[in-house]
Amino acid sequence: PDRNAGFSSSDPGRLFLPTIMDPVYGYQVTNVEASMSSPSSLLHWTRRMIEIRKQNPAFGLGSYTELQSSNPAVLAFLREYRDDLVLCVHNFSRFAQPTEL
Repeated sequence: PDRNAGFSSSDPGRLFLPTIMDPVYGYQVTNVEASMSSPSSLLHWTRRMIEIRKQNPAFGLGSYTELQSSNPAVLAFLREYRDDLVLCVHNFSRFAQPTEL
């Protein structure tokens, strides 16, 4: 991977701040260049989520109503803006979870 983590092709000495050299979070592991080539990367997921938010004003402008879930691993809420009503259900477990709302 690129020494500048895919953010810049400049000489590393000319960067405003150096790239992270940590073995866990350094450019060898967390790298824009590598993420761009992987459709399942966090970068692509984040871009998809931003696009969905832009297409649905209820996420950014709407009211927020939390719903009671029978399962503490599941968060559910409604976002409402004008004529749009969006039900959001989030599973914070690694496994499929049953719930009643």
